[in-house]
Amino acid sequence: MQTSRPTICIISFSPIARDARVLRQIDHLTPHYDLVVLGYGAPPKRWRNADSVRWFSVDPPRWYEMQHLKALLVAGRVWQPSTC
Repeated sequence: MQTSRPTICIISFSPIARDARVLRQIDHLTPHYDLVVLGYGAPPKRWRNADSVRWFSVDPPRWYEMQHLKALLVAGRVWQPSTC
């Protein structure tokens, strides 16, 4: 990775290899910046050996962890102060 260019971190909460929005960001930014990309799953083959992109694969949350988060979000909306 070159050190003379600024670095941008992209965080994706989706499988990177199938997320067209993230892949477009990477396409657009790599000519100008070094990238650190965090997301679910392995990087697409095209970017695996790119010098200016460092990949960090994260395991998606387990099903029961997602249910806990959904419950917290719903609870937050129920106890939200009224706007009247």
